[in-house]
Parts: sequence; structure tokens; C-alpha cells
Amino acid sequence: MTKQSTHRPRLSGISLDRLVAFLDVVETGGIAAAARKRDSDPAQVSRQMTELAASLGTHLFRAGDRTERKLTPAGRQLASTVRDLLSGLEAVRRAEMPGDELLTVGSADSIAAWLLLPLAGTRTLGDKLRLRIATLDDGLHEVESGACDVALLRHDGRWPESLLRRKVGDWGYGLFVPRGLAKSVTEESKLPTLTYAKVTTDPTPLRWLESSLRTTLDVGLECASYHQAVNAVGTGRFAAVLPLPAARELPQAALFPVSAPSSARRSALHLVARRSRFESNASFAASYQALHAALVGLLTESAALTA
Repeated sequence: MTKQSTHRPRLSGISLDRLVAFLDVVETGGIAAAARKRDSDPAQVSRQMTELAASLGTHLFRAGDRTERKLTPAGRQLASTVRDLLSGLEAVRRAEMPGDELLTVGSADSIAAWLLLPLAGTRTLGDKLRLRIATLDDGLHEVESGACDVALLRHDGRWPESLLRRKVGDWGYGLFVPRGLAKSVTEESKLPTLTYAKVTTDPTPLRWLESSLRTTLDVGLECASYHQAVNAVGTGRFAAVLPLPAARELPQAALFPVSAPSSARRSALHLVARRSRFESNASFAASYQALHAALVGLLTESAALTA
């Protein structure tokens, strides 16, 4: 019986150290920063990048750049592959040394505040799974490249085939009015008489309310985050347009619906991960499923509070 041979690519010149050095360059933003992180000489790191590219027979960075945004398609694929490799090696290590599993979850600030932060500080996800929250600039790119393990995203365009997504639920907003002020608001026409706290990082929902009322509202306080806006409503002096899960923190406030205008495109909230990692890493798949179930539960609870 003839033994079948398995073709393996030639890996001459490709070492784990060079791969980690490449990822350091990507994540720190350049040769000099990567050299400082590695306590190495910039010339040595630069030489490693040149030799790695030569071994693979392709360019990893666009000319004159060493940042993640300027990776070539081959460079982006390699960054994702190296992150998967390191994650797999870490999973092997943890199999012999069990401990907490850390999952980096990327999201926009408002979503992280209402859904991820409550989970990060509890045992809802079990005794072993912990969350590290990262704010995203370009969600799809950062998940595809492996900069975060999973992400909570609203996306109106086409989803890349490389990404797995599962719907968490719909992300809605409401107008929260302190109980004392709500007594004077007996009908919608009275809403412009209130003083509002505006969230500068997400002003669009307040504009929706202004559009529906056909007036400009009096903004008496500008807040840098939704947490600040919640506290403003809590003082009893300001109304604010907030994500519906804020009802957990403002149970005494009156709640008025805020709908997006027909011209505004809105999409459901999805939990997104790289399909290849989900299908090849059972531990990661279990963590993804546990997080998804917990997030669905939180949104369902919020919907019940605002019904």
C-alpha cells in the first residue's frame, strides 16, 4: 500500500518570532514603536519584516507605511491568521492550565454602555468568561483583522462572507422625562417646553425628536456620554433621549417613544465574529454563544421594562 503524501507549503524563513514581530508592527503602528515594545533595535525589526515578506513572496504593507490601515490584502490576511494562530496556542496552554477566558468585545460607545458593561461586572456569563470592552472605529475591518474577538454592530450594507453574525435584537431610543417634569407634560405638544440634556457623541436621536416635533429643542446641558445624560435626568432638571435599556437605571422616569424618520435607515444589532475562528475553535464558539444568549436576555428585559 502506497503511503499518500501531503503537500505542505515551504515555510523557510517564517518563524513564530517574525510573525509576532509583524503583529507588533501592525498593532503599535510602526517599526520604531514595535521595536520599543520588543526591547529591540528598529533595524532588526525592519529586517524581520523584509525577510518575512520575501519568504511569503508578497508585499505585506503598502509602500511607505507600517500601519494596520495601510496593510495590503495579503498583510490583512496574515494579521488575521497570526492572531488566530496565537489564539489557538493560548487555547492549548489553557487546556493544561485552566483559568478565566478573556474575550475582547468591540462596540460603539452607547451600545457598550448599556449592554456590555453590565455583563462585564457580573457572573452572568459563567465563572470563567470575562469581557474586555474596546471602542470601535471601523467595526467590520476590526473584526475581520482580529483586532477584537467579537463585536456588536449595526450595519446597513452587505456583510462579508468571512464574518458570522447572529441577531441580538433591535436597538431603540426613548425620551426619558423626570417624574416631576412629566406632570407638566400632559401631551406631546408640551415636550418643547422641557430643557434637554444632549449626548454629543450620539446626537442623531435627539434630532429625530426635533424632526417629529418640528421645532428646535432647548439644550441646557451637553453630555460626553450616556452615563452623564442618565445622571442629568436623575437630577430631575433635564429630559434626554436615551437608548431604551436606560429604563433599568431610570425606573421612575416617564418614557415617550422616539421613532426614526422614514428617511433614516436603521438596522438590527448583531453579534459578529470571524467565521473561521468560530468553526475551528470550540471554546471560542461556546463563549460566543454564551455572550449572545446573555445579550438577547438583556435586550428582552429592556423591552419588557419599556412595554
